[in-house]
Amino acid sequence: MNTSEAAEALGVDQADLRRWRSKGCPVGKDGGRLSWSIDAVSVWIAGNLKSHPDPAAGSPRARRGGVRAAEGRRKEALAARYEHDLAVLQERYIERTEVTEGNVRRVHALKRALLQLPHQLEGRTAAQIETRLRDLLEEFARGGHQLSEDPKDCPTCGCVWRGA
Repeated sequence: MNTSEAAEALGVDQADLRRWRSKGCPVGKDGGRLSWSIDAVSVWIAGNLKSHPDPAAGSPRARRGGVRAAEGRRKEALAARYEHDLAVLQERYIERTEVTEGNVRRVHALKRALLQLPHQLEGRTAAQIETRLRDLLEEFARGGHQLSEDPKDCPTCGCVWRGA
């Protein structure tokens, strides 16, 4: 391939190829024109450019590409932050404390229900006990058994949320 095609394939400037050629990088001739083998150049780069493992590391093209990539990542990060801020303003998120308090309430309710099981399941068969446990855990997994400040509002166990 010609110099322009080789530079494009390697992601370097044509000037890099000319400089490398003067340092011994293999290049052939095809009817008076330079002919580059990407495989041969890659092997030469690996053995001769130890301080620059990436052949494009110091080239102007690589720097321009790196700047463009960094600018793109910056814009994406900014867009993500604006999307987050908008979601917060639109109240599409739940406050962390609200989620934490809700989880504490649910675990408390499950604990109370589990502590009452020995009395509720006295004299029951293993199958009935297993069914009751499964129902209780499924209700918990679905987010059921919500607690309130008033014990009479919790028909399952009468427990009261007192805060963390």
